[in-house]
Amino acid sequence: MRRINYKAGKLLRIDAKLDGKRIMKLKLHGDFFIHPEEGIEKIEKALLGTEIGTNAQTKELLKATENLRFVGITTQDILQALDKFIKVR
Repeated sequence: MRRINYKAGKLLRIDAKLDGKRIMKLKLHGDFFIHPEEGIEKIEKALLGTEIGTNAQTKELLKATENLRFVGITTQDILQALDKFIKVR
């Protein structure tokens, strides 16, 4: 697993294992909040198996976050942090 830090409104830290651009393992954490708290796990599960930077990944994230409230980060921040993840190998 590798880690990157992404500074959005708050810090978003991503630990992930990739196979090429495909997410095999994923953990999101940092000093942001997602309500309800189970939303973080919902996002992590939705993104497993997706390829970073694809429309399919964006659709899965948007579907998983439909009824979630974010404080300190946005869905766009998550996508940008994942994009940074593959660029900083």
